[in-house]
Amino acid sequence: MGILRLLLPLLLLLLPPGLREYFSPAINPVPEQDGSSAAAPGPGGGGVLHPMVLVPGLTCSELEVRLTDAYRPTLPHCGAMKGKGWFGLWANCSDIPAHHYVPCFMEQMSLVYDPAAGDYRNLPGVETRVRNFGSSRGFQRNPEHTDWCFEILRKELERIGYRDGDTLFGATYDLRHAPPVPGQSSEVFTRYFRQLTRLIEDASRRNQGRKAILFGHSFGGTVALEFGRKPLVITKDRNYSAHDMEDFLAATGYGAAVEPFRRRVVPKMGYFQAPMVPTTCLNGVGIETPEQLVYWDGDFDADPETVNGDGDEDINLASMLAFDEQMRQQPEQNKLFKTIKLHGAKHGTIVTEDWALKRVMQEILEANRI
Repeated sequence: MGILRLLLPLLLLLLPPGLREYFSPAINPVPEQDGSSAAAPGPGGGGVLHPMVLVPGLTCSELEVRLTDAYRPTLPHCGAMKGKGWFGLWANCSDIPAHHYVPCFMEQMSLVYDPAAGDYRNLPGVETRVRNFGSSRGFQRNPEHTDWCFEILRKELERIGYRDGDTLFGATYDLRHAPPVPGQSSEVFTRYFRQLTRLIEDASRRNQGRKAILFGHSFGGTVALEFGRKPLVITKDRNYSAHDMEDFLAATGYGAAVEPFRRRVVPKMGYFQAPMVPTTCLNGVGIETPEQLVYWDGDFDADPETVNGDGDEDINLASMLAFDEQMRQQPEQNKLFKTIKLHGAKHGTIVTEDWALKRVMQEILEANRI
């Protein structure tokens, strides 16, 4: 759907306005550990680093669950952990199929929409929490992809002087929830915003009041984007654009999702507020990326024909340009906005491949160089 963004420090969009004073681009040159000098942050080579908070992509935050007596599993073995304390729910889940836990996993990960509250809740008896908030070393470790989740970027940052818990932090979150727009309630994100506020304020305070750099990858920089009327899903009888998703949900058999979509997602699609702080957006381009899905016979259970366009393999260029346009439309933000397109950089590896990582590090150093 093209709503995930790449390498945007745009969790800023989700923060209370009062927090924004803590952010700016900044750095000064930092000596390498071998005694040489890294490409320098700041005039005069003072070696001062601004604190940085890493906001990971969708799969990198670990989620734990605790089952209480109120939990009523649909399958008996799904209640085996009831009353046994916290255990990993979303963390290196590659062994879930081997333990026949997939139905239980799906049930315990599920959210229930409460129309009266206008918010999502866990199933009764299912309590969840996010692990390792605050630590840049607390992201999920995928045994098959050990370089995912900022692992390589963190090492590069440490090489130029960043230190976990001192100048470098992580802001893990519950991947099941989307940030709300003003007027919507979200108990989960209200709590997350409070945590993030304290984290940034503390990081700034312990670093002599220096402004923080917020670095988001993929869903960590979630924003609402509008497509206009270009069709995303095509059938013989009807096309569906981003503005027709209620009809599309009903056509695919998810009628129960229409009301939550109308109340939660539609306002988000039409809402955009520039962060009014220096913002750099790096995107990969030059790679075939899904842009439209064709179900010509209207069978949504069949595999669609995919029509590709330009992008980073996951996020298409149309989404990237839509965001750029939104930022450019606000004159004061336009002065503070820089967008960079990296030809050949993929969504999943832009912070792991050496040549792309060097470009990312260059922008981080530039952000430190007030």
